[in-house]
Amino acid sequence: MTVITKLRPKIYVKMEVQTLVWVCLVLLTFCTIADSQANQCYIREGQCSYNIQLSHGCQDQDKLSNVVPENAEKAYEMSLSVKDTQLKQEQRILELERRLQEALSGSNNQIPGAKGIVINTGGPFKEDGTRIEIGLLNTLYSQFTELRTELNATKIALLRSQAALNQTQRALNITEANLLITTQKLIRADRRIDFLEDENRRLKLRLQEVTFQLFQTKTKLDRTIRKLFRAELDLGVARKENEELRKELIHTRRRAHTLETRLNQTVTQYRILLQEHEELNVTLQETRLKLIECYNSKTTSFCGFEDPGICGFTQERNGTDSLDWWRRSKATPSALTGPSTDQTCNSPKGYYLYIEASARGRGQKARVMSPKYYGYGAQCFEFYFHMYGRNTGTLNVFTRGTDQVEASEPVPVWRAYGNQGDVWTKAKLDIDARSAFFGYQVVFEGILETGYQGDIAIDSIKVHDGLCSVTDSLYKKPRGEDYDEHFEDYP
Repeated sequence: MTVITKLRPKIYVKMEVQTLVWVCLVLLTFCTIADSQANQCYIREGQCSYNIQLSHGCQDQDKLSNVVPENAEKAYEMSLSVKDTQLKQEQRILELERRLQEALSGSNNQIPGAKGIVINTGGPFKEDGTRIEIGLLNTLYSQFTELRTELNATKIALLRSQAALNQTQRALNITEANLLITTQKLIRADRRIDFLEDENRRLKLRLQEVTFQLFQTKTKLDRTIRKLFRAELDLGVARKENEELRKELIHTRRRAHTLETRLNQTVTQYRILLQEHEELNVTLQETRLKLIECYNSKTTSFCGFEDPGICGFTQERNGTDSLDWWRRSKATPSALTGPSTDQTCNSPKGYYLYIEASARGRGQKARVMSPKYYGYGAQCFEFYFHMYGRNTGTLNVFTRGTDQVEASEPVPVWRAYGNQGDVWTKAKLDIDARSAFFGYQVVFEGILETGYQGDIAIDSIKVHDGLCSVTDSLYKKPRGEDYDEHFEDYP
């Protein structure tokens, strides 16, 4: 073995002291991480204690609801600091071994169990045959072993602290998540509380309104009760009055029944009188019409057809006549037939009724009917006729009664046939007293022959009381050789 110089023990002692001082500094560094004002968890290894600052001490998971995000940042920084300190400690130990190796580089012997440390065999030995440096190195090795053991224990403590820190971090994260959920629930609860408070205020206002309405209703109810009491009193009085009225009503009904019986009798008599009145009214109307017709017949006892109304004469349209009588002045349009003047005025300006034969056929008829005539005795009906032309036909005269006894069909009373010359001829008809009393009408009928020279005219109709004179008969035989032949065609 190489002999180590006397100066080497001093170097080794100095290095050992420096190493121990450095290790104590490292441990003191871990021991100073604490806050005297906060709750702490204590971990003790040997004579050193490690203080790890938490949010509010070592609390249960259900008591971590007040942890703030700053505790998580401090825990993360402490974890980084522990890792950095551990790395620096390993580097310092390696540096210490390296320096020790350099110090012992003069010897090829190594410290037993010391990694990379070589022991120098030179130098003095003790009396028992071993060198003094070997004992010193063995002591130094044992101290390094103890230091390494303490460092490993410290490392294990640090790992446990790291595990506790990680567990605390997870608990912190869970607590933060729960805190977030709780915060959201708290916000919803606050909103719900605000809503309930608003609802409570509205309900209070509504309660006040309902209370006020209830008070008003109660006041009205009191008034109603008072009115009801008065109404009950009035009802009692009304019942008494009603009883009296009921008795009076019974009496009144009896009187009404008696009056109703009398009224029915009166109504029956009124209906009888009304019916008699209606019958008398109808009789009166009929009498009035007869008087009017009688008056008209008296006022129209003469007609010269100067009036455009032709004195109330009307065209008869019974389906058998196909022509009309025409009111005309001057001569007729056809030559050698018809009158040239009227009979009443004997002037071209006078008017008469006539039948135009031009463009007509044999057998065509025209009827005109007089107004109704009335009289209290027999009457004489006078008229003038004009039948001129070689084709002149037949003029028939009928009477028609207006009473219900006589037939409504016209009765032939007079006729003339053929050419009578260019003159106005007078004819008269006797009307019996019965027909005159009930009223009658005179119908003039003209029947044409073939040819245009066959115009027939009438004019100057007159009605007067009494029979006609004896010189004129009811039937006037017309002139003409063919009279007997045509008489057979009389309708």
